[in-house]
Amino acid sequence: MTHAIMFHHFHNVRHAEGQGSISYDEFSRILDYLEDNFELLGAKEFSERVLSGRLSGKETCLTFDDSLKCQYDIALPVLQDRALSAFFFVYTSVFTDKPEMLEIYRNFRNVQFDNMDGFYTAFFHVFNKQHEQAYISYIKSYPDDYLLEFSFYTENDRRFRYVRDNALSVEQYHELMRVMMSDAGYDIKKASQNLWMNADDLIDLENKGHVIGLHSHTHPTAIDQLSYERQHSEYEINKQALSKILQQDLWAMSHPCGRYNKDTLDLLGDMGIRIGFRSSLSEPRICSALEIPRDDHANLLKRII
Repeated sequence: MTHAIMFHHFHNVRHAEGQGSISYDEFSRILDYLEDNFELLGAKEFSERVLSGRLSGKETCLTFDDSLKCQYDIALPVLQDRALSAFFFVYTSVFTDKPEMLEIYRNFRNVQFDNMDGFYTAFFHVFNKQHEQAYISYIKSYPDDYLLEFSFYTENDRRFRYVRDNALSVEQYHELMRVMMSDAGYDIKKASQNLWMNADDLIDLENKGHVIGLHSHTHPTAIDQLSYERQHSEYEINKQALSKILQQDLWAMSHPCGRYNKDTLDLLGDMGIRIGFRSSLSEPRICSALEIPRDDHANLLKRII
């Protein structure tokens, strides 16, 4: 049972290859597999079946997180050729002069290091150097089962995310990354120019029949740890910004990093959000229309290969 497939990064000559990114051909192979083994539905038809309780368990749909330009450049032509519609979930700080650094950090890792383990080695070295006591505490307290439900994460992926979201404060993490980028001579402004879609791209997606949805404003990596008020602000700003661009209300979303709690579900329901997606199959059932499980495309590639 695979209710939805989650995609993020794609690569070609204009978009750097990195951990988890796929090519035009790999995306096409995934769609071939889904069409052969599932009932691959468009975004709106999938939503209608969820909300009416008519899912049989054989259906699936396509979802894209983070409003990445590589999705528009590489995945969209494939979708159009196959007359398939999908969900695109957008965090809106990328349309301001202070975008969230998540994708910038990822680009830094991709272009400055030969592989992810090279970045992790450098990251943990700087972490130990700058925050020795926090590093010692992390070594002692890291839980072996942390994020184990995300099978596509490596051990280093899980350890890095634990440090980012638990061992360091938000400010400490950003400062650590700033130091690493400065030492490497990384040009943030130049790198940012080709990372995200713009407002015209979102309008074009909607005009082509795709569904644009919420993904918070600044993409907190642990939004469930925020107060009700801060969570509400994240989604309210997100919704207002997208509504202004698209000139219509929004009714779908995905949870950043798969993180949410009861407050999240309550405020989303009050905001009129009807469909929401998690980011793993750790709970394979659809517990509510705001908690639809997704499988990562990396898991599908393993099955196909």
